[in-house]
Amino acid sequence: MMGATAALEDEVRFARYRLLAGRRQLLAEDGRPVPLGSRALELLLALAERPGDLLSKDELMSRVWPGQIVEECNLAVQVSTLRRVLGAGGDGMPIIATVPGRGYRLVAEVRRDGPSRPMPSAAPEPARVEPVSNDNLPRELSPLVGREAELEALAGLLESSPLVTLVGPAGIGKTTLALAAARRLAPGFADGVWLAELAPLSDPALVVPTVAMSLGGPASGADPQQLARHLRRRKLLLVLDNCEHLVGAAAALAESLLAACPDLRIVATSQEPLGIPGEQALRVQPLPLPPPGAEAGDARGSAAVTLFLERVRAARAGQALGDDQLPAIAELCRRLDGIPLAIELAAARAALLGVDAVAARLDDRLRMLSGGRRTAPVRHQTLRGALDWSHDLLSGPEQRVFRCLGIFAGGFTLEAAESVAADADITDWDVATHLAALVSKSLVAAEPGSRYRLLETQRAYALERLEQAGEGDRLHHRHAEWYCAFFTRAQGSLEEMPFALWHALHMPELDNLRAALDWCFGPAGSVPLGVCLAAHTGRLWHEAGLWQEGTRRLRAALALAATDMEPRLRVRLLLDLAQLSAWAERLDLSDAAAALCRELGDKAGLGEALSMRGHALQGLQRNAEAAEALGEAIGLLEGTPRRLKLARALSILGAVRLVERDLPAARSLTSRAEALYTLLQHDQALYIIRVNQMAILRTEGANADAVAIGRDLLRGRLNGRERPFVGYALGNLGASLAALDQVEEARAHLLEAARKLPDYDTSWVFDHLALCSARRARPSVAGFLLGFADGQYAATGKRRYPQEAAQRGTLAADLRGVLGAEATDALLENGRDLTLDQAIALAKAAG
Repeated sequence: MMGATAALEDEVRFARYRLLAGRRQLLAEDGRPVPLGSRALELLLALAERPGDLLSKDELMSRVWPGQIVEECNLAVQVSTLRRVLGAGGDGMPIIATVPGRGYRLVAEVRRDGPSRPMPSAAPEPARVEPVSNDNLPRELSPLVGREAELEALAGLLESSPLVTLVGPAGIGKTTLALAAARRLAPGFADGVWLAELAPLSDPALVVPTVAMSLGGPASGADPQQLARHLRRRKLLLVLDNCEHLVGAAAALAESLLAACPDLRIVATSQEPLGIPGEQALRVQPLPLPPPGAEAGDARGSAAVTLFLERVRAARAGQALGDDQLPAIAELCRRLDGIPLAIELAAARAALLGVDAVAARLDDRLRMLSGGRRTAPVRHQTLRGALDWSHDLLSGPEQRVFRCLGIFAGGFTLEAAESVAADADITDWDVATHLAALVSKSLVAAEPGSRYRLLETQRAYALERLEQAGEGDRLHHRHAEWYCAFFTRAQGSLEEMPFALWHALHMPELDNLRAALDWCFGPAGSVPLGVCLAAHTGRLWHEAGLWQEGTRRLRAALALAATDMEPRLRVRLLLDLAQLSAWAERLDLSDAAAALCRELGDKAGLGEALSMRGHALQGLQRNAEAAEALGEAIGLLEGTPRRLKLARALSILGAVRLVERDLPAARSLTSRAEALYTLLQHDQALYIIRVNQMAILRTEGANADAVAIGRDLLRGRLNGRERPFVGYALGNLGASLAALDQVEEARAHLLEAARKLPDYDTSWVFDHLALCSARRARPSVAGFLLGFADGQYAATGKRRYPQEAAQRGTLAADLRGVLGAEATDALLENGRDLTLDQAIALAKAAG
C-alpha cells in the first residue's frame, strides 16, 4: 500500500493540518499528531493526491481496501470519520465535499512543500449546483452547520428506499436538513425537487390539494389517484414537511403515490415515522457537543458551538466572539442539549446581551425544566424551556406583541399586525417598533414582499401564552374582523388594480382566511362575522384552484346564515358560491341571486348574476338560453364599474357564438373582451382569450395562424395562474397541426394535453389523436381512440363541437372504407371500455 502514495511526496498543507505522506502521519498546525486510523488515513492520502478532482466511490474503495469486497457504507463511515476529525475549513465549508451518487473530492486549499510533480496552489472550486427552475424551495439564508453525516446518510438511504422520514423533536432541524438535502440532490431529479409545507394546515382533507398546488398543478378536485397519474412518469423528489399533526393523511398519500410512481422519492419530516411499507426512518440527533471542560480549540470544532458562533456573527454584522468566551459558550450549548432551535435563540439573545448575561439567566430556565412534569416527553421540556427563556428576555410590551402575533397563520403584514395587536395601551407605532425588535431578536422572520412569519414552534408557544393571558377569543375576533374588512376591500379592488398585483397581495392570506373562518364557525366564534367574511372570498378560492374547499366553506356559511341577513350580502354569498359550483348548482344559485337583485333593483348585481347564469347554461350546452342570459347581462353591465364582469360575459358569449358557428360575432365579442382584460392587466384571462382565439381560427380553417398563437403561448413564461389552462393551448395547437398534416408534432402536443387537462375534458383531444393515428396508417388504433372519445362524451353528457363532429363523421367513414363496417364498429365499441391511462398509453405506443 506504500507504493500507492508514491505520487504524493513530503508535506502537504491544507486548512489547519500538515499531511506527511512519506511518514503516513497527519499533524495539527502546532505539530501535534492527529490520531487517525489506517483506513481513514489512506482515504485522505488518496484525496490529497488529486485535490479538487472527483474520485469515484469504486476508485476510493479499491484504494483503501485493495483486493477486498466491501459495502459502500464502509466508505461512508471513513468519510464521516475524516470529517469529524478535520472539522470545517476556514470559511466554514466542509474540507471534503460529496457529489451525490458519484464520489468525493478534497476542496480545501492545498499547498505542498518539497520536490514533486507540479500541483495547483489551490484546489479548483467545488462544483456548484446551479439553481434549477423546476423547484419551489425557499432560498437558503444561512449555511447548514454540523449535518454533513446526516446528509450523507439521507442520500444513501434514498438510493435504496423511496421514502425517508426525518424523525425528531420540534426544533431539532428536520426541515433545514430536508431542504439542504433537496438542494444537494436536485441534479439527480430531472423533474425537480418540490416542497409541500403542511404546517399551516389543520384539516387532513387539505393535504392532497396542498401537495398538488406545491407541485404546480390545480388543487380543485385533486385526489391521490389523480396526483399519482400526474407524477407517474416523472422523476422528482418531494419534501413533505411537518407531517406530525396530519400523520394519517400524509402516510396515506405517501403510500398511494409511491405505489404508483416508480421514480418518485419522498423525504418527510415528522415527530414520528409515517409507518408505511418501504419507509426508512432517520432519527435526527442533537448537534455534537464538546466534552465538559473542553479547551478553546476543541470547543470551536464542535458543531453546536460552531452554530452558536455563526448565528452571533450574523447578528453582529460579522463581529466574532473571542476565544476567551468559548468555554462559557460550550457550557451553554451543553445545557441547551445541542438542540439547534434553542442554540439559535440563545445566540440571538447573546448578540444583544452578551454571553455572560445569557448564561446568568439560564440557571432559572433549566431548573424549571428539571423540575417539570416527569411524564412529559423530554423533547417538550427542552423546547419549552428554551422558548420560555427566550420569551422572558423580552420586555413586557414585546411579550404582549409576540403572543398577539401567534394569532396569524402562514404569515402577516405590518398593517395586519398593527390592526390586530394595537389597543388602548399599545399604539400602531408601538407595534411596529416591537415587531422590528422581535425580528432583530430572531423571534419573527422577515420574508420577501414585506411579510413576517413566526416559525411553527414559536407560533404554537405564542398561542399558548395568548390563551394563558385570557386574550385568545378577543384576538381571534379582531383577527377575523381585520380579514373580513381586508377581503371586502379585495372584492372591489379586482376592478381597480392589475390582476397580478391583486393575486400577489391576497393569495398569501389563504391560511389566515382559513383560521378566521374556523374560529368564526367554532364554539366561541361569531357566525355573522364568519358569513360576512365568507361572502367576499369566492374569487380567492377560485384563483387558488381550491374550488372544493371553497364550495364546502361557502355552503356552510350559507347554511348558518340568518334568514334575515342583509340581502346584498346574501347576493354576494350566492354569487361567490355559484362561481365555485358545478353547472347545475351554479344555475340554481345564480337564479336565486338574480331574483334577489330584481327585488333590490340592483342593476349591476343582476348583470353579474345573469352572466353567471349564462356561463352555467353554456356548460350545460343550452346555448340558446345561454346567449339570451348573456346578452341581457352585457346590456346591464355596460356603463357600470364592473368591467371585469362585463369582460367575462363578453368572453363567454363569444364562446357560445363559436359553437353556433357565428364566427363574425365570436370574433367581435372576443376582441371586446380582450380589450377590457388588457386594460385591467388580467394576465390569466388574456391567456384564456388567446386560447379562445385559437379555437376561432381553427373553426375558420386558419390553422397556420392558430399554430402561431399556440407556439407563442407555450414560449411565454407561465405562472401558477395560467398553468391550469396550458392543456387547452396544447390541445388546440395539436389539433391545428394535425389539420396541417404535421402529425408528429401534433401527437406530442396532444398527448401532453391529455395528461394536463382535467379527466372530464379530454374527449376532444382524442378526436384529434385518432385523426393522427389514421394519418400514420394506424387505422385500428384510430378506431380505438375514436371509440374512447365517444365514451368520454357520453359519460360527461357533453356533445362534440361542430368541427369535431364533422371530423368524427369523416374519420369513421374512412375507417369503414379501410377496415370494413363490422371491424370499425367493434373497435369503436371496445374503445369505450378503455381507461384514460390506457388510451394515452395506446396513443403513445402507436408512435
